[in-house]
Amino acid sequence: MWAARLATAVEDREEGEELTERVLADPGVKAALEEVERDPRCWRDVMLSAEERQPRPEEPPREEPPRQGPPEGEDRISAGEV
Repeated sequence: MWAARLATAVEDREEGEELTERVLADPGVKAALEEVERDPRCWRDVMLSAEERQPRPEEPPREEPPRQGPPEGEDRISAGEV
């Protein structure tokens, strides 16, 4: 659906609209939308695949680039330069 809407907005509007209609006409999509209309809390279960519902592994901490400028706690004012 995201691809269909993006195509509508950025690429070929007519082709994007046709793709959107095809997605919305799919029986599985129709059933999922009806279920979410009845109970919005089930969105995650009916709209995401089993893989997408799995928690993401934590990303390793990012290594911060070396700090540039005066050492922490010092600046031009506290150093008496201004």
